[in-house]
Amino acid sequence: MDLVRLTAAAVLAVQDHQGTGLVVTYPPAAQVALDRITAVCLLEGLDTPASVPALLKLCRSHLSKWPISIPSDYTAPDTVLVDEKTGLPTHACIEWASSDPSSSRPVPTDELLRRLAVNCPSSATYEQCRDFLIDHPVVNQENMRTVHATPGGPATWKRVQQLYGPVAHAYARDGQCVRCSFCGCLAVTLRDKISRCESGVCPDFTARHEVPVAALRALPTEVRHSLSASGRVEREVRNACLAAGAHVELIRDVVDHLRITWPFGDVWLVVFSTSAEPALLARRFRHWTPHHATRVCVAVPGHIVDRRTDYRQVFERHRGPGSVELVRAELVTAGNHQTDGGEPRA
Repeated sequence: MDLVRLTAAAVLAVQDHQGTGLVVTYPPAAQVALDRITAVCLLEGLDTPASVPALLKLCRSHLSKWPISIPSDYTAPDTVLVDEKTGLPTHACIEWASSDPSSSRPVPTDELLRRLAVNCPSSATYEQCRDFLIDHPVVNQENMRTVHATPGGPATWKRVQQLYGPVAHAYARDGQCVRCSFCGCLAVTLRDKISRCESGVCPDFTARHEVPVAALRALPTEVRHSLSASGRVEREVRNACLAAGAHVELIRDVVDHLRITWPFGDVWLVVFSTSAEPALLARRFRHWTPHHATRVCVAVPGHIVDRRTDYRQVFERHRGPGSVELVRAELVTAGNHQTDGGEPRA
């Protein structure tokens, strides 16, 4: 599994390295991944990718077609590291690059939020800044005008602006970029003016206007993929729980999560994810075992769970004993009503 993680990290490093569009050499991470996968292939008498470009081409193939053996739990039907049509890292690539076999290092989003929390004088300020990141994975001048016209907006921007950076060259066509009309992330225009969101989750759409790439600032790739989508799901569930009479608060811990106290007294700790990789998701949270709660859950939208018929089974095989359990995000609010042991299941 470490080889896939190293290769996914190499894909992201290459994209970052190509940010200016001027590429003379490949980043060290790409050469490290190539050397490691070549060594394994040689030991097993398998064909090896001859160069970094050959390795990147391999990343467009399904993991089951790689020259190394990868357990089926990690090879969902659509798992590739690079999208064939856009040439961009996929959501699966982001997840692999952010995974760590030891689960001891924070993923990039958790680390970014940790740094943000340190710079916020109160939990209310932190939540305002975090909401800004969820709503603005990418910003431009129009966004800035709106922000500065909003009470508290300038102070929020001052705290988060250092988290944004230039947009990678891979997203630009003739110096212009397209943003997803559904989530606001970056997108790439394909044939017939049809554009595809980098998330791989939003529907393809017809771009109405383009923006100069130099006018945009974006959160790091890993953060755009993980925080924006899951944050919107979290907010929707939070509002529904409040409407149902629950007390809900955002808890800043190893990972941000909601503490939901139901009217009948049960306390749920819920972290939200849009991961399509159940094995990686379970491994990420297998050591997260907070106390003083009736249930500790990771909530995933049902439409993502349903993409893979064995999603729950794979998750259960990889989660640690007594660790976080899986629930459909839309069923979290049913916890106030459901009588089947109070436990809605994915």
